[in-house]
Amino acid sequence: MVGAYKVTVGFRNEPAFEDVVNAVDVILRNAADDSPVDTDKEDKIDLDVYVLYLKEDKFDAQVIRKAKLKGELRKAFGTDNRYNTWFKPTHDGAYGFRVKGTINGQQINEKFVCGGGTKDFRDGRPRSFRCVVDPQTFPGNRNSNNNIDNAGYRDNDRFNRNY
Repeated sequence: MVGAYKVTVGFRNEPAFEDVVNAVDVILRNAADDSPVDTDKEDKIDLDVYVLYLKEDKFDAQVIRKAKLKGELRKAFGTDNRYNTWFKPTHDGAYGFRVKGTINGQQINEKFVCGGGTKDFRDGRPRSFRCVVDPQTFPGNRNSNNNIDNAGYRDNDRFNRNY
């Protein structure tokens, strides 16, 4: 909960796969009555989202890379409170999002981390989004050339500054 709002953040499509287009998924509800924050009605949002690539899935993990996602959050088709900005995670591993700006004039500056980095606990259980994983490749056999399959896909290519 962030002030007067319930803010849920994660990947639009889960599980999230490396090298597959996905989006940050921001779901907004009013805390008082659980009604949607709907920009087609009277609600106003002005939020920037930063994607974080982290050393591990811990809330206070070292940020290896970060970038502001280009474009504004757009309402997802057929929804009244779900907003997305699309991008492609290029490496498997731990990701997080920082959401900054305003919801109906209320300031927000919150961080959300995948997997074990969640700070969102409801009913005593963690509520988290998954970290980015490698997809299963088919067809193609693995060869011993740096874990690259016949189609040129590299498995387990966590970010390395030497790339």
